[in-house]
Amino acid sequence: MESSEVRPLIAIVDDDLASANLLAMVLEADYDSFIATSGIEAIAMVRDRQPDLVLLDIMLPDISGYETCVALQAEPATSKIPVIFVTGLEESENEELGFVAGAVDYQSKPINPGILKVRIARILDNTMYIEFLESMLSQKDLTLNMFRDSAKAMLKRSTGDFGFSES
Repeated sequence: MESSEVRPLIAIVDDDLASANLLAMVLEADYDSFIATSGIEAIAMVRDRQPDLVLLDIMLPDISGYETCVALQAEPATSKIPVIFVTGLEESENEELGFVAGAVDYQSKPINPGILKVRIARILDNTMYIEFLESMLSQKDLTLNMFRDSAKAMLKRSTGDFGFSES
C-alpha cells in the first residue's frame, strides 16, 4: 500500500548541474526536489512552487545567492521559506553575509550528506512548530475577539445603549 503522505519539497539552486543533481540524489529518499540554475529562475520557481526549504549556492550566473535570498525574504509569498546556503565559499565573511541576507543556515561544500539531512530535518521541524504556534495564537485571538464582542453585546443589552462611547 502506497503512503499518501506529502513529502517536503526542496528547491536546489546551483548553476553547477552536477552539484545540483548530487544534492537531489542525496535528498531523494526523504524529500522531493526541483532544480534552478540561476537566481532569477530560482525566485520565479520558488514563488510558483512554494517549496518547504531552499538550498542556495552563492555563486550564480545572473544575480548572487545573497541577492536571491534577499529577494525571497522581501516577498510576502516566499519570506517564510527557510534558506540554507550551500557553497564552496568558506570564509567567515561569506557566512556572515549569508545570515545577513536572511539564511537560516550555511553549509560549506563539499557537503557531508548526513549532516546536511539532519540540518534540513531540524529546520523543517522548527518551521512546522513555528507555523503550529502561529496558528494556535491566531485561533486564540479569534476566540478572544469573539468573547469580547459577545461580552460587549451582553453589556449593551443589560445596560441599554444610551449613546455613550466606550473608553
